[in-house]
Amino acid sequence: MSEKMAIAEMILIALMLGAGVNLRRRASILDKCILFAVDSFGMYCIMCVGRMIFLRTGMFYSYTQDIRLLIIDILMGMTGTVLLPKITPYIARPEKGSTVRVAPVCIVITFAGALLYQYVNYRNFNSALYHCLLPEAISVVGLMVWMEISLISRAIRKGMDVDRRRRWDQLSVTVTSAFVITAFEYPFLETFLSNSTEFSFTIRDMIPYFILFLAIVFLITMTVLNHLSGRIWEWTVLGICSFTLAAYVQALFLNRQLFLMDGVNREWAVGFKVLNLLVWAGLTTGVFILRHFCKGSWKGVVKFGSIAIALMQIAGGFSLIISNGGHFEARKETDYFATEGLYEVAAEDNVIVFVLDKYDEKYMQEVLAKEPDFLEPLKGFVGFPDTVAQFSRTYPAITYMLTNRTFFDVPAGQRYIDWAFEDCTFWRALTEKDFQLYFYEEETSYIGESVQKQACNYVQQGEILKREISLTGCIRSIHTVNCYRIMPYFVKDYYRYTEDTINDLVISDKVWKQEQYEMDDADIKERLDQSGLTINDDRKAFRFIHMFGAHPPYSMDREGNRVGESKDLSIDQYMGSMQIVYNYLEELRRLGLYENATIIITADHGDNFENGAVLPEKVNIILYVKPKGSAEEPLRYSEAYASQCDLLPTLAGEVGIAAEDGQGIDLLSSEAYNQERERFHYFHVVENMKQIAVRTYRIKGSSLDFNNWIATDEYNDFR
Repeated sequence: MSEKMAIAEMILIALMLGAGVNLRRRASILDKCILFAVDSFGMYCIMCVGRMIFLRTGMFYSYTQDIRLLIIDILMGMTGTVLLPKITPYIARPEKGSTVRVAPVCIVITFAGALLYQYVNYRNFNSALYHCLLPEAISVVGLMVWMEISLISRAIRKGMDVDRRRRWDQLSVTVTSAFVITAFEYPFLETFLSNSTEFSFTIRDMIPYFILFLAIVFLITMTVLNHLSGRIWEWTVLGICSFTLAAYVQALFLNRQLFLMDGVNREWAVGFKVLNLLVWAGLTTGVFILRHFCKGSWKGVVKFGSIAIALMQIAGGFSLIISNGGHFEARKETDYFATEGLYEVAAEDNVIVFVLDKYDEKYMQEVLAKEPDFLEPLKGFVGFPDTVAQFSRTYPAITYMLTNRTFFDVPAGQRYIDWAFEDCTFWRALTEKDFQLYFYEEETSYIGESVQKQACNYVQQGEILKREISLTGCIRSIHTVNCYRIMPYFVKDYYRYTEDTINDLVISDKVWKQEQYEMDDADIKERLDQSGLTINDDRKAFRFIHMFGAHPPYSMDREGNRVGESKDLSIDQYMGSMQIVYNYLEELRRLGLYENATIIITADHGDNFENGAVLPEKVNIILYVKPKGSAEEPLRYSEAYASQCDLLPTLAGEVGIAAEDGQGIDLLSSEAYNQERERFHYFHVVENMKQIAVRTYRIKGSSLDFNNWIATDEYNDFR
């Protein structure tokens, strides 16, 4: 219902704006009716483009869900009211009635083609219509309609007399302006080739779409400028050139070293953002001042200046491609953990560890403030609100929580991970007790080689049966990366992305012979709903399930369903990720295996911080433990001082394995209530947006009081 309301709201706004444009038209009653439909369609397309550019959403949301949508729609509507009659002057000419009537025909034919395409995909008219109205789809349809009408209009006006000098100016500046816009694609090449190992596609996969994107930008620019005239044409050309210059200076001189692609909003001081905007204002004003003092030669300056900037960017692009030519070859896929066994459980004993990424205890408190009974499904669990996260990043937190070994005594990296698992006796003891191992982790490297190869779902050199590249996904990824690099700091957060975001956009479908596990919580929820859990042939099994959890970007509702990405969905995602765990627990109850299972719900780390050499506030993680034998008792809380290093000793106690000395405590034993216990947190120090070291914090007493967090002199190099 909310999506229908959102569509209705957009259509209503588009009709109102279309009527406003139509009032300025001079035509017969019949032509005005036709033009009203055309203008309304154009406004709807412009609003969709605005949503995709400024809010990066291709989904429908009601204005009551996000008031920014109304603001963006109105601003884009005001822009369209000014530009629509200018970029479609052939429609405004009543003497060209045939052109007026061509417009709705082009719209109907193109939209019908898109509808047929979607119907073939979904085999349902309502689904096809819905996907045709989505901002991404309607933007493509609008672009195609515009190009069709433009070509037909040119054919009709072929015999019109146009001043040759003005025609040359139009074409010349159009070409150079479009040429310099295409130079903006250099940031994407630089980002991609500099981080090629992070992506699941090659430059060869992208080249056809990259070229197509450049062609689209060129055609749009040329079409717009050649339909403008007079002062509007001059202002548009100068606007393009001033933006080009400011963006070029931003990318080359004003960008600080940008941090890893981790999807978190950047934090820059307001004063710094304002100074950055002042630089943009100065550069933009300078271009218009140049036009004022160089009335006779400004077109030449624009042309040759644009060509010079574009050539430098293109030369840099070729240099990058040549120096990284090896990435033209198809990537060899590494080993991975498959989804095999994810929706299965053992017949007798099950040990299951859910790791909800970045789920800080303070996030859970936000949820409970909104819904006090949210944790009621955790029957038989014990909660530990006073739990310290050992590290503040996924690496090395995952490795640490599974081994209780840090990298302080050996070099960080894969050597540390392999050593940590080899040195940990827990895994040998667990397999000796006939437990089958299953790890559901995207980064295979987090699990040491000695243990990962024992996992039942470990796949060595997996085979890809099919890989499909998305045209619209490629265009959106190029646009996102480029805008993040060239835009001022005030708007960079609108274009934030991660390597997973880009991979998901570019690769529309990747079919493995054995499906690879991905931290896609919404997909887990969907499959659980469809098939539930089944019992396999294992007697005993250990499952480690690393989920996306509370990590941004936020794209789940409170039930765990996939929705459009939004910054405002944080609490919904906190609730949704836990709801998926609840669904899993309910399946265990259905199978009669809940009481005999040992279950832990925790996080790899809590809130993390991108800059600074000191920890600004306390960091706790969620921790809920269900011992074997408990079932329907209400959730109770423990006052124990818990730490991430207690995970393995607690599991060891539950499965009957002797815990290693000095490696944490069993949280379900009486030893857990030692009030004199000291705990440690290793804070990742970030300098110039790079992780360089970890600073040790000692916690004596409750970790919920930040006054008990004391920075020590221990400072270990992370690199």
